[in-house]
Amino acid sequence: MVCNVVDEWMMQVVESQPRVMAYLCAMGCDKELAAELTQRVMVRCWERRSGYQEQGCLMAWVLRVATNIYHDAIRRRTRDPITIDTSDDRWEAMGRPWRLGWNVIESRRTPLDILIREELLQSLDDALFQLNEMERRVLYLRYQEDLSSPQIARRLAMPLGTVLSIAHRAQMKLRRDLTV
Repeated sequence: MVCNVVDEWMMQVVESQPRVMAYLCAMGCDKELAAELTQRVMVRCWERRSGYQEQGCLMAWVLRVATNIYHDAIRRRTRDPITIDTSDDRWEAMGRPWRLGWNVIESRRTPLDILIREELLQSLDDALFQLNEMERRVLYLRYQEDLSSPQIARRLAMPLGTVLSIAHRAQMKLRRDLTV
């Protein structure tokens, strides 16, 4: 009986795909991105099915999931890529198992913009070097691999509270070191 309820519930979610895709297009996605995000919505609904409470309309819940995934996608797309010089001897001497291979997009920038950007990047590089290894690793996983805090906790085999604490401490150190 429980299996039939889950199957029926998931069938309703799957049948909502065209509405979800139309909703995402109405929010500003092109068809290709809307199709990709719709698939993410279906996966997220399946993963979070135990959290669904039958207090309202299933479609409203699915569209809330779609909205959250859309906002996540927009945040990821609007992050400004940066470059950190990992060829510096300081990084090489540390023998890091991971590399910060970020790229700078330099199109349509004046020479002054590029110079200011390079100075800021050097300051960021210096500030990151002042962090301990775990702080750098947590920030890397969060901002370069786009992992959530629970995903980072699982990957590093650490309690979630510890990951949140390390991330907060690292961000405060960066803010302190980068504030003029």
